[in-house]
Amino acid sequence: MTSIGDGAFEECSALTSVTIGNSVTSIGNYAFSGCSGLTSVTIPNSVMTIGGGAFKGCSSLTSVTIPNSVTSIGVQAFKDCTGLTSVTIGNGVTNIGEGVFNACSSLTSITIPNSVTTIGDYAFSSCSGLTSVTIPNSVTSIGIKAFYCENLSTVTSYIETPFAINGKSLISRVFHLNTFNSATLYVPVGTIEKYKATEGWKDFVFIEELPDNPYDLNHDGKISTADIQVLINEMKKDESEQNMKYDLNGDGKISTADIQVIINEMKK
Repeated sequence: MTSIGDGAFEECSALTSVTIGNSVTSIGNYAFSGCSGLTSVTIPNSVMTIGGGAFKGCSSLTSVTIPNSVTSIGVQAFKDCTGLTSVTIGNGVTNIGEGVFNACSSLTSITIPNSVTTIGDYAFSSCSGLTSVTIPNSVTSIGIKAFYCENLSTVTSYIETPFAINGKSLISRVFHLNTFNSATLYVPVGTIEKYKATEGWKDFVFIEELPDNPYDLNHDGKISTADIQVLINEMKKDESEQNMKYDLNGDGKISTADIQVIINEMKK
């Protein structure tokens, strides 16, 4: 079997767990929608697309890992999964679509991978349990009410050149008024004045700079193999074109020795 069709298990309320075989490449629209008894699902690395509303209303689902193979998550794929407390999004995803995690009220934190460029309208809206969010430097657009969550206390943005977002004077604002007025927005070193001058972001009452981490090369808030890939990409360039800020061990060149520095940091 290579695909699970639209509505294949829709409203199967007695279904409690699902293991999807590694030959499956797509999960159809509303495939498991309304499976209110579903507590666990294993999505294999073969899956590339998750359809719209695929797990909508699976209120007993507590955690989801979206593998790196997935490139597309459909509209409202996990909407109203009120028991969902944690989500791991693989680094193959480029777009978090409209309302994907809307009203996942038990979700407490989310880290968006550095592959994501677009966060759609209402993507995390009404996630009342969400207290912190991290936005990577790869993001170039954030939709209306994407993070309309009244209890957000920390917003960490690694976006180095902030773009305009809907601010607190608009009904379709990206963040809740509570967030603009009370949460702390953390931004990269040297960008605080840019944020204070950019529409929407400037509405945050509290804006602070992040501590500079020389090992977080892709600015996603963590040290991982993604940072090693940054070094590999730099090593492929002519020496005259290389950015020496990536000379992590200070030996005057960018080499596998710098990769080892990252590996050592990852072990800590």
